[in-house]
Amino acid sequence: MPMTIATVSSRAIRQPVFVVRQVPAGPRLLRRFRRFIETTDWERRYCCHRWIDGACLAVILLSAFYFAPIAVSLVWR
Repeated sequence: MPMTIATVSSRAIRQPVFVVRQVPAGPRLLRRFRRFIETTDWERRYCCHRWIDGACLAVILLSAFYFAPIAVSLVWR
């Protein structure tokens, strides 16, 4: 789907120049994303870090503390 983008040059500030830029969308974007997942080591590069593991553990613990009173009240009913 072509998208019209208005840009302004430094010479003619009051006269915008219209540029048609092809925005990757739809099947093409999905194909590129699938190729990225299949051909790169994204899991090792982005998911196997100590700080990500720590952040996930912190989220799990916080959610356990948040829902613990509800779980205890349901058990003791």
